[in-house]
Amino acid sequence: MAITCGLIPAPEGTANEVFCAEPLLVGLRPEHRLAGRPAVALSDLAHDVLGTMPEDLFPAWSLSQRQALEAAGIDPPQLVPFTLQWNPDRAHTMAVARFVHATLTAEPPDGWRTLPDHLHHREEP
Repeated sequence: MAITCGLIPAPEGTANEVFCAEPLLVGLRPEHRLAGRPAVALSDLAHDVLGTMPEDLFPAWSLSQRQALEAAGIDPPQLVPFTLQWNPDRAHTMAVARFVHATLTAEPPDGWRTLPDHLHHREEP
């Protein structure tokens, strides 16, 4: 069982639930030409030098950053999805069932959003 960020494939025999997401934030220097804007589209930064997480340090976060950059035409807030993944055939214990249920019903932190696989998900207006 694992919780990670980014959209990941579900190998045969595993279950994936994309259950919440946090906004992707961009940090800019005060003198940057876009620093005064309330929101910045990633596509506006296409010709800038961007810093990302080293893949060796945190592969899942690096993957989610790459996925966001691939979708650079979408205006922020770009969401970084979190996925709960487990193998139901190997996880027959009540502890695993309780963990899955707790994860998929937990209230996400402030600023995060539930996604359709979250058991308490409601579409935002």
